[in-house]
Amino acid sequence: MSDETKSMGISEARANLTEVVNQVRLLGEPVVLMRRDKPQAAVVPMAWLEWAQAQLGAGKGPDSRQEG
Repeated sequence: MSDETKSMGISEARANLTEVVNQVRLLGEPVVLMRRDKPQAAVVPMAWLEWAQAQLGAGKGPDSRQEG
């Protein structure tokens, strides 16, 4: 995670979800969700997700839990 990437606790993100989504959507910058100072997930712009899915194949990310 770069020093410029915004991060916030999961509880804070939950309490301010509309603002978090708007920030990601309008600014095009991800927000990393943290629990106990460890990154857990990220909210990313749809363009990022669509690009990743095109590169990897939908649902076949590095931590895919789909049964095959």
